[in-house]
Amino acid sequence: MIEESIRQKNEAQNKTADNLQSSLRVFGNRLANLPDQGSELPADRQSRLLAWTLFLLGLLMVFTEILVFTLSYDTEIRRYLYRIVPVAYFLVLVVSFFLNRLRRIRLAALMAVIGSVIAVWSVILSDPLIRQGLDLIPICYIALTLLISAFLLNRIDTFILSIVQDAALLILILNDPILRDTNWISLITFLVFMTVISLAISHIMRTDLDQIDRQAQSLLAHEAALKDLAIRDSLTGLYNRLYLDETLKREISRITRRNSTLGVIMIDIDFFKTINDTYGHGIGDEFLRQIGQILASRVRDSDIACRYGGDEFTLVMPDASLDATYERAESIRLQADEWVFEIGPVQIHSPSLSCGVAVYPIHGHTGETVLEAADHALYLAKQNGRNRTEVAEPVPTDQ
Repeated sequence: MIEESIRQKNEAQNKTADNLQSSLRVFGNRLANLPDQGSELPADRQSRLLAWTLFLLGLLMVFTEILVFTLSYDTEIRRYLYRIVPVAYFLVLVVSFFLNRLRRIRLAALMAVIGSVIAVWSVILSDPLIRQGLDLIPICYIALTLLISAFLLNRIDTFILSIVQDAALLILILNDPILRDTNWISLITFLVFMTVISLAISHIMRTDLDQIDRQAQSLLAHEAALKDLAIRDSLTGLYNRLYLDETLKREISRITRRNSTLGVIMIDIDFFKTINDTYGHGIGDEFLRQIGQILASRVRDSDIACRYGGDEFTLVMPDASLDATYERAESIRLQADEWVFEIGPVQIHSPSLSCGVAVYPIHGHTGETVLEAADHALYLAKQNGRNRTEVAEPVPTDQ
């Protein structure tokens, strides 16, 4: 009972964590103007990360503005300065946010980082207490710009930004007698530490993201290869029967909406068994493979060439009339007289082809019935002497 209770509790906790993670992911996708499910493409992940960063920075600016209005300042300059800067940077973040939603990711990230640098340095150069050495805390906000850069920019950009800001601050201190009298060495040391940490964070993040990207690309490649294996005939490289059945339904629906026609050609190699018996299955397989390559080169981009099974092939021709389908079948059959196959020591000349032609919706009202009609026409071609093309009988109009 105790173990069962612990197991149920762990399952409940895991389910809650999964739901929370899923909700955050969906929210991030909506911030980045991605579909709720999103994707693992590098650009989509980068856009989602940027959207979250900009959203959180915007909330921090709102919090900062509320905090500023609750505080009292000793000078008018400081009061207006610390009220205007968060509002200005918030507007920059809003523009960056919408640029990110428009897939201008690089520009959005640069604007967010440069905006943070301008905001911090406008305070450093304008606050009179900093120049008097009485308040050095705002200078430490340079570290925030470095962290933002580490999250949003690449390693080189982060390094350049870090060096430029550290050098600018050192020049500012060395040229100001009052700042030189403060403990500026500790301040510079702190910023150097933050620079190193920012660069390390940027390097680690980019390295991990690059590895994730490589793994994602590898998975996509493997997925595409597996999908290709599922729909391709391993011998000829043509589409297989499974793909034909699935695609034919879709093509029939599309053709029906357009009130068009679809041609189907069934092709059978005459006396193929003799080739196998004479030269062996190895020669026979290579012969089929080369036949498949020829058929693939004889179709339009919109056509579908499939190996139906054994030595039978199927060509599906969307938007082809009965005359066009018949002419294509006859053209392939007659061209076969000129084909010569050199397979090792064997030469096979002028293979004979039998073809059956059917057209939707003349010879059937579904993909399956059209295929059956073309197959029956192929049977008639072989029965009537082979090396010929036969057209299926039209279905009665009342059907």
